[in-house]
Amino acid sequence: MMNTKPEIWCITGGIGSGKSTVARVFTQLSIPVYDADSRAKALYQESNELKLKVKSIFGVEVFSGNKIDRKNYPDWFFRKPDWWKNSIHWFIRSFERILWIGH
Repeated sequence: MMNTKPEIWCITGGIGSGKSTVARVFTQLSIPVYDADSRAKALYQESNELKLKVKSIFGVEVFSGNKIDRKNYPDWFFRKPDWWKNSIHWFIRSFERILWIGH
Protein backbone atom coordinates (compact mmCIF):
# COMPACT_ATOMS: atom_id res chain seq x y z
CA MET A 1 0.00 0.00 0.00
CA MET A 2 1.34 3.41 -0.97
CA ASN A 3 1.82 6.03 1.75
CA THR A 4 -0.44 9.00 0.93
CA LYS A 5 0.76 11.13 3.82
CA PRO A 6 3.19 13.82 2.60
CA GLU A 7 6.73 13.80 3.89
CA ILE A 8 7.87 16.94 5.67
CA TRP A 9 11.55 17.82 5.60
CA CYS A 10 13.18 20.69 7.45
CA ILE A 11 16.19 22.48 6.06
CA THR A 12 18.35 23.84 8.85
CA GLY A 13 21.77 25.40 9.08
CA GLY A 14 23.66 28.51 9.98
CA ILE A 15 23.83 31.78 8.08
CA GLY A 16 25.26 31.24 4.61
CA SER A 17 25.04 27.44 4.78
CA GLY A 18 22.90 27.08 1.65
CA LYS A 19 19.36 26.72 3.02
CA SER A 20 17.92 29.13 0.44
CA THR A 21 19.79 27.39 -2.38
CA VAL A 22 18.35 24.01 -1.37
CA ALA A 23 14.87 25.54 -1.11
CA ARG A 24 15.22 27.01 -4.65
CA VAL A 25 16.26 23.60 -6.01
CA PHE A 26 13.25 21.98 -4.31
CA THR A 27 10.97 24.62 -5.86
CA GLN A 28 12.49 24.00 -9.29
CA LEU A 29 11.70 20.30 -8.80
CA SER A 30 8.07 21.23 -7.97
CA ILE A 31 8.52 20.26 -4.32
CA PRO A 32 6.44 22.61 -2.14
CA VAL A 33 8.56 24.77 0.18
CA TYR A 34 7.43 26.71 3.24
CA ASP A 35 10.01 29.36 4.07
CA ALA A 36 9.67 30.21 7.77
CA ASP A 37 12.32 32.97 7.51
CA SER A 38 10.36 34.80 4.83
CA ARG A 39 7.14 34.34 6.78
CA ALA A 40 8.77 35.77 9.90
CA LYS A 41 9.99 38.81 7.96
CA ALA A 42 6.49 39.35 6.59
CA LEU A 43 4.96 39.02 10.05
CA TYR A 44 7.22 41.79 11.30
CA GLN A 45 5.35 44.11 8.95
CA GLU A 46 1.85 42.56 8.71
CA SER A 47 0.84 41.61 12.22
CA ASN A 48 -0.58 44.50 14.24
CA GLU A 49 -0.62 42.26 17.32
CA LEU A 50 3.09 41.54 16.95
CA LYS A 51 3.86 45.21 16.31
CA LEU A 52 2.05 46.18 19.53
CA LYS A 53 4.03 43.58 21.50
CA VAL A 54 7.31 44.76 20.00
CA LYS A 55 6.42 48.38 20.72
CA SER A 56 5.51 47.58 24.35
CA ILE A 57 8.82 45.77 24.96
CA PHE A 58 11.31 47.73 22.81
CA GLY A 59 9.62 51.13 22.39
CA VAL A 60 8.80 53.22 19.33
CA GLU A 61 12.47 53.69 18.42
CA VAL A 62 12.49 50.28 16.71
CA PHE A 63 9.90 51.54 14.21
CA SER A 64 10.20 53.57 11.06
CA GLY A 65 6.70 54.92 10.54
CA ASN A 66 4.33 51.98 11.06
CA LYS A 67 6.93 49.37 10.12
CA ILE A 68 9.47 47.61 12.28
CA ASP A 69 12.89 48.95 11.31
CA ARG A 70 14.77 45.83 10.21
CA LYS A 71 17.83 47.90 9.32
CA ASN A 72 18.64 48.30 13.03
CA TYR A 73 17.26 44.89 13.97
CA PRO A 74 20.47 43.52 15.56
CA ASP A 75 20.75 46.57 17.85
CA TRP A 76 17.38 46.03 19.48
CA PHE A 77 16.90 42.28 18.97
CA PHE A 78 19.87 41.40 21.18
CA ARG A 79 18.47 43.43 24.08
CA LYS A 80 15.91 40.64 24.67
CA PRO A 81 16.58 37.77 22.24
CA ASP A 82 14.67 35.13 24.22
CA TRP A 83 11.51 37.21 24.35
CA TRP A 84 11.72 38.03 20.66
CA LYS A 85 12.42 34.47 19.53
CA ASN A 86 9.55 33.10 21.62
CA SER A 87 7.14 35.74 20.32
CA ILE A 88 7.88 35.40 16.62
CA HIS A 89 8.04 31.61 16.86
CA TRP A 90 4.56 31.57 18.41
CA PHE A 91 3.19 33.56 15.47
CA ILE A 92 4.89 31.32 12.91
CA ARG A 93 3.71 28.12 14.63
CA SER A 94 0.13 29.46 14.61
CA PHE A 95 0.37 30.19 10.90
CA GLU A 96 1.92 26.80 10.18
CA ARG A 97 -0.95 25.01 11.95
CA ILE A 98 -3.41 26.84 9.71
CA LEU A 99 -1.27 26.04 6.64
CA TRP A 100 -1.06 22.30 7.38
CA ILE A 101 -4.72 21.97 8.37
CA GLY A 102 -5.53 23.22 4.87
CA HIS A 103 -3.52 20.40 3.24
